[in-house]
Amino acid sequence: MAGPYLSPHNQHIIVSALRHCREVQSYFTAKTTEWITSNWDLLDERTQAQLASDVRVDLQARAQLTQEEKDQLQREQPDWESYLDFIEGKMNE
Repeated sequence: MAGPYLSPHNQHIIVSALRHCREVQSYFTAKTTEWITSNWDLLDERTQAQLASDVRVDLQARAQLTQEEKDQLQREQPDWESYLDFIEGKMNE
């Protein structure tokens, strides 16, 4: 198999990495979310569901923002906002 691969048994590592990056607002958030979006189809359904569940609160909060607040977040956290857009799209498929 070409490219990065984690067996379903080890995919908790990705969930943990994203949670850690988000909690500490690490610059690794961009690389972690990039890896997730690039390798989404390789992830187990349970891992995908957990990743989506973990950002559900962020998506709900974002839905309550004014357009001005959304624009500000897009400027301040473009990688995270892009990731939320990706997950929201996957949830609506």
